[in-house]
Amino acid sequence: MKNLTTEILRTLQLILFFLLLFSPLTGFSQKKVTLTLDRSVELALQKNPAIQMAEKEVAKAKTGVVEAWSNILPKLDGSINFQHAWSIQEQTIPNFLKPMLAPLGPYIPGLEDMPDYVRMSFGLENTLRYGATLTQPLFLGGAGISGIQIANAAKSAAKKNLMEKKQDLIYNTTNAFYGCLLTKELVKVQEEALAQAEANFENVRKKYESGAASGFDKMRAEVDVANLRPAVIAARNNYRSALTMLKTILGLERDAVIDVEGEFKYVEDEFCNMPLEELQKLAMEKRPMFLAIQDQKRIMRKTVAIARSNFLPKIFFQTDYSFMDMRNNYKFSHKNASKGFTSAISLQIPLFHGFQSAAQYQKSRLDYHIMLDTEKQASDGIAAEVEVAYNKLQEAREKYQSAVKTVDLAKEALRLANMMYKEGINTQLDVLNSQLALTQARMNYVNSLLLTGCGKKAKSNEDALIIPVQTMPVVRKDVSREVTYTGDIQAEIEVKVFSKIPDRIVKFEVDEGDYVRKGDVIAKIEATKIEQAVVQAKAGLASARAQFANMKAEFERAKRLKAENAISEQQFDAAKTQFEATKALVEQAEAALIQAESQLKDAIITAPISGIIGTRNYEAGDMATGPMPIVTVVQMNRVKVIVKAPEQDFGQLKIGQSGVVKVRSYPDETFWGKIIKISPVLDPLTRMGKIEILVDNKDKKLKPGMFAEVQISIQTLKDVIAIPKFAVIEKTELQRVNGEDMTVVNSHVFVVQDSVAHLRKLEISYTNGTVSVVKSGLEEGEQIVVVGQQSLKDGSRVRVLNEGDN
Repeated sequence: MKNLTTEILRTLQLILFFLLLFSPLTGFSQKKVTLTLDRSVELALQKNPAIQMAEKEVAKAKTGVVEAWSNILPKLDGSINFQHAWSIQEQTIPNFLKPMLAPLGPYIPGLEDMPDYVRMSFGLENTLRYGATLTQPLFLGGAGISGIQIANAAKSAAKKNLMEKKQDLIYNTTNAFYGCLLTKELVKVQEEALAQAEANFENVRKKYESGAASGFDKMRAEVDVANLRPAVIAARNNYRSALTMLKTILGLERDAVIDVEGEFKYVEDEFCNMPLEELQKLAMEKRPMFLAIQDQKRIMRKTVAIARSNFLPKIFFQTDYSFMDMRNNYKFSHKNASKGFTSAISLQIPLFHGFQSAAQYQKSRLDYHIMLDTEKQASDGIAAEVEVAYNKLQEAREKYQSAVKTVDLAKEALRLANMMYKEGINTQLDVLNSQLALTQARMNYVNSLLLTGCGKKAKSNEDALIIPVQTMPVVRKDVSREVTYTGDIQAEIEVKVFSKIPDRIVKFEVDEGDYVRKGDVIAKIEATKIEQAVVQAKAGLASARAQFANMKAEFERAKRLKAENAISEQQFDAAKTQFEATKALVEQAEAALIQAESQLKDAIITAPISGIIGTRNYEAGDMATGPMPIVTVVQMNRVKVIVKAPEQDFGQLKIGQSGVVKVRSYPDETFWGKIIKISPVLDPLTRMGKIEILVDNKDKKLKPGMFAEVQISIQTLKDVIAIPKFAVIEKTELQRVNGEDMTVVNSHVFVVQDSVAHLRKLEISYTNGTVSVVKSGLEEGEQIVVVGQQSLKDGSRVRVLNEGDN
C-alpha cells in the first residue's frame, strides 16, 4: 500500500510538471501585468540599450577630463639601464709620457725603447645606470587649458546626448502607451455601437413580429449589426497590435501578457496658454540637442585655440637624478656608483612645419564657422517645430471642444430617433443614420484626445526528474547579414499648392483622397474686388482708347496743317505730345486689364500635376493665407522610405541594393524597394546619414506618413555555424572588466550529451531575426536543445523527444 501511494504521488508530480512545462501550448495563460504610464517609462529606461550606451559614453567622457588634466601635470618616470660591452673599444693615441720623460733619459735606462704610440681601451664591460626623471610643462601656448576645456565640454555634450535619448525614449513610450489607450477606447466605441445596433435590431424585430415594421426595416437593422461586428474585431486587433508595439519598446518578451491603465481625457496644463514666443524660448533653453550644439561650439572654439598654440613657443622644466656604476664583473654596488643630478629648462620655438600648423589653424576656424551655421540652422528648426506643434495644439483644443458638443448632440439625436421610431413618426433609416453619427462623433472625440497628447518540490524528486526536450544538430550554412532600419514613408513627388490671393475660399472642388489631373480645378477664391477691378480696367481701357482716337484725329489734322504752314511748330509739337500721351494711357490701361484678368485667373486654383489630394488644410469659408498651402498633391505610384543609417554601415550600402519593406498596417505583406539615394554627409552629432529607398506602390497601400521597417542584405557569411535564435538563452551576469564589476549579457545554449544537458557559453558574432552565428563555443554535429531549454539547468537529465518520437 505504501509503495502504491508513493507511485501515485510521483505520477501526480510528473503530470503537474508537464502541465507547467507545456502550459503555453495547452491554453494556460501567463499572469497579466497592468502597466501605467510611469511604470512603462521606468521599464523602457531600464532596458533600452541606447540609454546604456549613452551612459557609457558619459563615463568615457569623464575619463577624458582626467586624461586632459594629465597633459599639464608633472610626469615622473623611473628608469634602469644595463649595458654589456661584448667588445671594448680601443684607440691608438700618442705616448705623452715619452716626451715628458725625455730630459731624464740619461737617468732612465731603456727610455728610448718606449713606443711613440700606445693603444688604450675606453669603458668597462658592464654599465648599470638607474634613476628618475621629472618633467613639468610650464607653458604650452594655451593648448593644455584648452584641452581641459574641450574635455569638459565633451562631457557636457555626452550628458546632453544621454538626456536627449532619454527624452526620445520617454516620448516614444508615451506615444505607444497612449496609442494603447486610444485603441482601447476605440474598442469601447465600437462595442457600444454594436450594442446599440443589436438593441435597435431587437426593437425592429419586435415591431416586425407585431406588424408595425416592414421586412426591409428588419433586414436593414440586421445588416447594420453584421457590418459592425467586423469593426469590433478590427478594433480589438488594433488594440492587440498597439500592446505588441508597447512590449517591443519596453523590451518585454513577445508572449508577455500586459494591459494598460490610465485616464484618456483632456487636461489643461501650463503649456496650453503660454505664448508662442515663450515656448520657443523655453525650447532653446531646454532642448538637449541644442544645448549639445552649444557644447560642440565651445569645443570648436577651443580647437582653434589649440591650433593657434602650434605657432607659440613651449617651455618645459626637466630634472634628472641618476646613478651609474661600471664594472668588468657583475658585482655592482650603490656606494661605488657615481651620482648625477641635473635640471634644465627647455624652450621649443616652432619655425617651419611644412605649412601643417597653418592648415590646421584654417581648418579649425572653418570647423568653428560651420558649427555656427549648424547652430543657426538648429535654432531655426526648433523654432519652426515649436510653431507647428503650437498650431496643432490650438487646433486640437478647438477640435476637442467641438467633439464634446457633437457627442452630446449625437446622443440626444439618437435618443429622439429611437423614440420617434417607436412612435412611428420617422423611419428605420433615421435611426441608423443617428447611430452612425454618434459612432463617428465618439471616434472624433477619441481622436481629438490623442491629438492633445506554483509550490516547491522535494529536492530528491527534482534530481530524479527527467525533462523532455527537442534537439537539433549544429550545422554549417550560409547566412545573409542584414541591417534593419526604421523610417517614414513619403510620396515620391509632393507638390504644395498655395493661393496667390489672400482672400476667402468660396468653394472646394476636391477633397482628400480625390484624384486630379493637371489643370483640374481645386478651389475657387472669392474675387469680387478683382472682378470689379477687371470691370474698372475695361472701362479705363475704353476711355483711354476713345481719347486716343480723338487725339489721333487731332494729330492727323495738325500734320496736314503743318504741311501747309497753317500752324506753328509749337502748336504741332503740342498736338504730337498729346497724341503720344493718350497712346501711353492706352498701353497703361491695357496692362492694367491684363494684370486684373491675371489676378482673376489666379482666383481659380488648379492642380499643377496629376496626382491624389494628400491633405486639405482649409474648409470653404476659410481665409487662404500665404504660409499654409491650400492642398498638397502627391503622386503615390511609387513612395520613398526615408531612414537614417549609422556610420559603420555606409561602406556596405550601395545605390541599387534591394530591401524588404514592412509596415504595421499590412503585417503579413512585404514590399520590395531599392536604394536610390545615399547622403554624401553625416550628421556630426549622431554620426548617421539619410538613405532613401524607392518602393513600388501601384496598389496605393503605402501611405505617406506611415512608419516602415526596412531590411537590407549587405553581406553573405559563408559556411558559418548558425543556430536558431530562439535556442539561445541570454543571461545577465556580474563580471569584472578592467578592474570594475560590471553586468554583462552572455549567450548560452544547452548541449545534450549522453542524455544530460550541459550549459555552454557562446560567442555570437552576428544575429538577425531568426538565426545567430556562433563564433566559438559549438562544433558542427553537436546536439543543442531547441524546445524545453527554459526548464533546464546545467546537468539536468533529459529525454529527447524529436519529431517522429512517441
